[in-house]
Amino acid sequence: MGRDYHLIVTEKGKLYGAGNNFLKENLNIECGLNYINIPLEKGTIAKWVWCTHTEKDANCAFVEVELEGGERQILSVGKSRCFVLGQGNDVNESKSFKKLKYDSSAIRFVDLAVHNNHCLAITDKGDLYGWG
Repeated sequence: MGRDYHLIVTEKGKLYGAGNNFLKENLNIECGLNYINIPLEKGTIAKWVWCTHTEKDANCAFVEVELEGGERQILSVGKSRCFVLGQGNDVNESKSFKKLKYDSSAIRFVDLAVHNNHCLAITDKGDLYGWG
């Protein structure tokens, strides 16, 4: 749940959201206060979602997805001033969900803490990663 938007994952792996400030600006989805399905790539199952709780100009969201072959990846969307998206040191805005830059075949994140100027993530092996 973000500051002025909500993103949720259903038991069947669908991603839904509400709140025009974030969804319209970042994903070009207009829904107002109504929840609407946010399409992901075909065969992709949403597992978990994390959102910033900050001012409008630094909102971003992360979603863990499972691909058809069972591989899990973390995707991000939104904008920040501090490269919080994890898509590279030169990316501070993304208008669609894109994969974080990490080796998803070797690293499995199990939890994220998302803030307006940094993110921290812990792996299933207890390693801590940070960006932003």
